[in-house]
Amino acid sequence: MIPKQPIAASIVGLVIRAETAGDIYDLDSFSKFSGKLVPISPINAQYNVIRRYQKANPDNHIDLQPSIDFNIQNVYDLVANGRYDAYMEVEQRYIFSILDENSPLNNLKNKLSYIRYKAFPTYPLFNRQEIELADAYDKAIKNLRDQGQLDELEIKYLGEKIGDYLNRK
Repeated sequence: MIPKQPIAASIVGLVIRAETAGDIYDLDSFSKFSGKLVPISPINAQYNVIRRYQKANPDNHIDLQPSIDFNIQNVYDLVANGRYDAYMEVEQRYIFSILDENSPLNNLKNKLSYIRYKAFPTYPLFNRQEIELADAYDKAIKNLRDQGQLDELEIKYLGEKIGDYLNRK
């Protein structure tokens, strides 16, 4: 069971080559640059992000090709080596995969850049029989949000208010 109140947000955006950062700064500029996107599995949430963008922006072409499987190393290499111009990625995965000094992919950090697109709410899951617990969670999270404490926690632990990205189009 999914509660009514999200607990956080997950940001998605484009991984691009650092050398194209002056030309690609959002999905619109990417579509004008080339629209050449690394194929994404149709069961991946990012696939639907691009589909929704295409429906809302029919004049801005992004080449969305379905893929069965890509090794995460391969998608970053495909962008870094110029075979594709972008990959739609969750920001935290990019941070852990590329920017983390202990990551085996850290050698790509000067070749790649990340552009935020938007955020999606994230929720904890509750057992369907735990309606009272889910209701108590919703009440507590709403109170924390109304008092500004969730914003304070985001700033303390994430360095910014991630929730601000939830309302972007």
